Amino acid sequence: MGWSMDRFPFALDEDLLCGICKGVFQDVVTTSCGHTFCFTCLQVWLQRTSGQTCPHCRLSLGDGKFIPVYSLRQVVNKLCIYCENRDRGCTVISRVEEVSKHNDTCGYTQHSCSQCGESFNRKDLPQHRDVCHGRKVEDDKHDDLKNGILEKRISILEIQLKHTRKKLELCEADNKRLMRELSEAKLDIQTLSKKLNLETGLEPTLPVTDMNCTHDVSPGTISELSLLITASLRRKPLHISAEFIFHRIKQHYQKYARCGNCYEYDIHMLVATAYASNWFTGEQRVVLHHWLESIAQYRKYINIKTRATVHQNDELNQLLQD
Repeated sequence: MGWSMDRFPFALDEDLLCGICKGVFQDVVTTSCGHTFCFTCLQVWLQRTSGQTCPHCRLSLGDGKFIPVYSLRQVVNKLCIYCENRDRGCTVISRVEEVSKHNDTCGYTQHSCSQCGESFNRKDLPQHRDVCHGRKVEDDKHDDLKNGILEKRISILEIQLKHTRKKLELCEADNKRLMRELSEAKLDIQTLSKKLNLETGLEPTLPVTDMNCTHDVSPGTISELSLLITASLRRKPLHISAEFIFHRIKQHYQKYARCGNCYEYDIHMLVATAYASNWFTGEQRVVLHHWLESIAQYRKYINIKTRATVHQNDELNQLLQD
């Protein structure tokens, strides 16, 4: 299960939250479909559901093998977190990776007395045992002991306060650095997801998969191609074939560049978007530039022809009126 949001002194990015428990990731793993969860949460989910499906998109998880996201785990491990005994008085703020070490020595961890069975904080247990075992102390000695314990407790609190102040000073700088690391982790997850898609044979999300197919060339696929290129204008996704996209653009250009309706403008936008991207080779860009010039010349010719037709109609109307 993930870490509770109440244990963190600063607001956290929602991308650090598990989609199942809504807590901050613990032992984060990614599925074959690219979604991330706590390892324990995902195991419990699969045990309680009848099918081996992703909790987010419901796609099949196949053999149920998950890949740890070490970059994201490192981001979580560097976050500052309150001690789990904060409600009982502990003011220590440590990093997530140091929580286990702190819990082993925290003075506010509850322990039960072996004599009476009552629960006390670890730091108070020795004093209770002295009383519980029947040790009698004279009033003045008892007062001295009590004062000594209070002074020791004050010293411990002063040390903890100094430690907490130092941690808080470092938290702001750590959080800024962790936000940068989180951005890098997101890119790593995207890259890993694409790699998994390639390794598992998942087909890329494209309008069609056959270069020679023409029956599915439609006005709707013009906008789909434009949106696909625009989404990653400067950097083509690794799982998409530039040659395949170029052939699809060519099929649409041949069908709609001179169709005599509004789709000519859509084709112009598609070719211009492709030319502005970094997806294609030098030879392919030359062809795209040629198509743009051809579209411009064809529009110029249509405009001239339209104006000539209008002028002839005006002359004919004038003759009829005379």
